[in-house]
Formats: sequence, C-alpha cells, structure tokens
Amino acid sequence: MKTELSVLILLMHIMTLVSCQGQGEIRLTGWSDGSGGRLEVYLNGKWGTVSRQTDPHDNDLRLGFGKTVCYQINHYNGDDSSIFTGTVTSLNNYLQNTPGKALIKPNASLYQVLQDLNCTNKKGQNPRHILRCSYKISQGHTDEDDLAVLCPQNASNYDNPHPGQFRLFEYLHDQYKFDPSQGVVQVYVDRSWVPISIVTTFKGIDTLCTELGYTHISQINFYSDNVYRDIYVNLPSMSCHKSDICLLQCFNKSDAHKLLNNSLRIEVGFPHTVSITCEFNIRWKNTISPYIGDDCKAFSQETRISATVITVLEFLSP
Repeated sequence: MKTELSVLILLMHIMTLVSCQGQGEIRLTGWSDGSGGRLEVYLNGKWGTVSRQTDPHDNDLRLGFGKTVCYQINHYNGDDSSIFTGTVTSLNNYLQNTPGKALIKPNASLYQVLQDLNCTNKKGQNPRHILRCSYKISQGHTDEDDLAVLCPQNASNYDNPHPGQFRLFEYLHDQYKFDPSQGVVQVYVDRSWVPISIVTTFKGIDTLCTELGYTHISQINFYSDNVYRDIYVNLPSMSCHKSDICLLQCFNKSDAHKLLNNSLRIEVGFPHTVSITCEFNIRWKNTISPYIGDDCKAFSQETRISATVITVLEFLSP
C-alpha cells in the first residue's frame, strides 16, 4: 500500500511539472537540444517571439540578453565568447557555414510579444530572468528580425558549482533533467549534489527562487521514495528575510559554516524529498534579485573564510 501511494504521489508530481508553464519562461526553437534557435517567451498565456527595433549590431546589448537567456535555460557556463546573439536572419547566415546544423524556419503562427530588449544595466550586470530586463510589450507579426541565440552546447549553469549552491533537478526516463524553475531541491555539499529532506524547517523559502532568478514559489510538493535508496541531507532550520538573495543567507552563521565546511551529516536511506515550482510575477520585477555572476558564490566564499578564521582563533585561544 505504501509503495502504491508513493508511486501515485510521484505521478501527480510529474504531471504537475509537465503541465506547469510560468510567466516569462523562455525557449530556443531550432536545435533539438534547446541550446540554440529563435528566442520565444511565454507571456500572458501564449508563446511569442522577441523583436528589438534598436541597432541589432550593438554588441553590449546583444551579449546582455544572450547571457540572460542562456542562464535562464541552464546553458550558461561563464564563457561569454561562446554565445551567439542576433536575429533569425543573422543566425541563419552563421549556420550556413556550420555543418550539421539546420536553419531556423519561420513560424507564422507566432506573434511578437516583446521588443526593445535590453538586459545590461549601467554596471554591466545581467539579470537571471528575461522579465527583469527592460523591454516593451509588442503585438506585431513574427519576422526574420526576431531575436535568436546560440548558447554553448553541453554546458550548464552548474558546471563549476560552489559549496552551498542550490539547484532544481528531475530524474525522468533514466536521464537527469535540470530545470531552472521546477524540480527536486539539491544542495552542493562535500563535492556532491545531494537532495534535501523535507524534515528541514522552511521559513521564507521564496529566497531559493530568488537565487535562481524568479520572484516566488508557486507550488511546493513533498513525496517519499520508498523504492530507491539514496543519499540525502537534512539542512538546519532557516529563516529568510526579504533582503536575502541567497538561500545560504537564511542560515545562522554556525549552521552556514557547517554546510560550507562539509560538517553536515549526509544520510543514506529512503529520502523524503521536496520539490518546488518557481514563478515570476511581473509586479515584483524591481524587487532585489541576484545578477549573473558571483553573488551567491562570493557570499559562500566570504562565509567560508570567516568560518576558517573563527576555527583558527578558537584553536589558538588558551
């Protein structure tokens, strides 16, 4: 009976993930692995393209939205030079000299939903979600001047993880699927990605979605896997504040030090995991959020350094 219940909960969880489509989700239509193609945005209940009427050859602006797009679809590895940004026309011209890559075909059923996209602020920073960029709402017809992006293939936002980093993942059909907005919560600890257990106390867990570029959690699911034995970690209780942009900031200093210094006990058994769905609310567009870069990584490093200093001082003290 317990096994049947676990399977039912898991199926309901999977159905929820498949059916959910959040505001501002993006996709690149063209390549089969989703790493390149015409930029399409889900806005107000429909998919549409993005047109920018300003100079399409402005490298700073093009690089800006390219970095944001690649990060949001989990194809950003920090190598900006490997990102191609431009229009569908310029992308097709580029692909003509790339063996094995099909040209991007027009889709007359789509309409433009955004234009004048600019994802670089005055400090040269780029947000982690396209709706945090500046833009105008558009209702024009799709054309060959719609924006297109090529992200690094076989690249991931998590190629170089740091201790205390969080991510969402799914394991379906014997393959790992890293979804930026929904999935099982994992934390990088002791040089491994480990799922967290539901026994953790959550307060202000929306901060996890903020760390990933979204504004809030729209759904949270708990389920037990009584079939597959695996490792997991019980995180300390946390309490987040509106100003926190990294989940690591929600722990007290002592617990944060344990997490970063691999002092938390990694359990082995049948985990009770937590899965969340992050969404973006346009009304909260200007709330504090991390940019692509070393926001949470820098905080992790600073916390580890302070923990090391405290350890040394305690050792030297009489």
